[in-house]
Amino acid sequence: MVSNIEIFQSVEEYQHMFVGVDMDAIQLKRGNFINRHQVMVLPNLWVGYRNTQNAVSHHACNEPDHYYLIIPFDAVELYVDGKLIIDNKLFFISPNEETFSWFPHYSETLTFCFNTTAMKQHFDADEIAKINIQARALRNGDLPLHKLNEFKRFVRHYFKKLSLKSGDMSPVEKQQFEFMFFNALRELFSDILCSNASMSVNTRRDTVSRAIEYIGEYSDQRALPITELAKASCCSIRTLEYAFKSMLGVLPKSYLTHRKVNEVRQTILSGSFDSLTGVFEHFNITHPGRFSAQYSQQFGESPSVSLKRVTGNN
Repeated sequence: MVSNIEIFQSVEEYQHMFVGVDMDAIQLKRGNFINRHQVMVLPNLWVGYRNTQNAVSHHACNEPDHYYLIIPFDAVELYVDGKLIIDNKLFFISPNEETFSWFPHYSETLTFCFNTTAMKQHFDADEIAKINIQARALRNGDLPLHKLNEFKRFVRHYFKKLSLKSGDMSPVEKQQFEFMFFNALRELFSDILCSNASMSVNTRRDTVSRAIEYIGEYSDQRALPITELAKASCCSIRTLEYAFKSMLGVLPKSYLTHRKVNEVRQTILSGSFDSLTGVFEHFNITHPGRFSAQYSQQFGESPSVSLKRVTGNN
């Protein structure tokens, strides 16, 4: 889920928020410490928004199994190991790396933390080794990252979009955001990866990408047949199921169900309908009782309760 913004008044409280990194020291350069923090916890990805209104320096060492990636917002100055992180550089820390970082004025950043297990789903062993070795060169701007600005825009946009959903994110939405994040990360690193990923990784990733794109374009409110989705994804049903299970952690049928339940919830909360009958007819839901049970399991309340909350507010 995405937490509400928490405000920390002391460095000690703030220090406990770091995940995947051994924070050896935090030094407050001037003024009273105020940090605003927001966290999105996904199955294999930890995303944090930080806004610190002070000049702060950090000395830290990444844990053996974790990666750290920080995206500063515009006009934020961030120095790492004495060098300014500008547009062609990426604050990316691989496992066991030690860094000294300094925000000379204030900081507003998005921070991503993930482990090697998540990396192995999208990169092969040789690529992971190359990325680990070249992490310092990435921070120094010695390697080309032609899609860095595109990557920054993507992660900022999606974090803002998902932040608005708060606790309404379904497990499938979390998995899909993870999938899209690592796809974007792979695109970002494509400039420095000489070899392609293993056929298995590429096939699974491309299969899921084609399927998600087709689902997004599917305008018929009736259930999308798995046979049709497999055909659109250029694979067999078995391959489609394997790709979804390995990349998103769910089978295609479950993904479609969760996605439809989420679309129904967003429609109810928008106030577009004043009755569940209208909602169910719009989405061609032929088994309201079964669907309501799925809705309740996913969001902790029935569709009727959601609708009453909206119509009551109106």
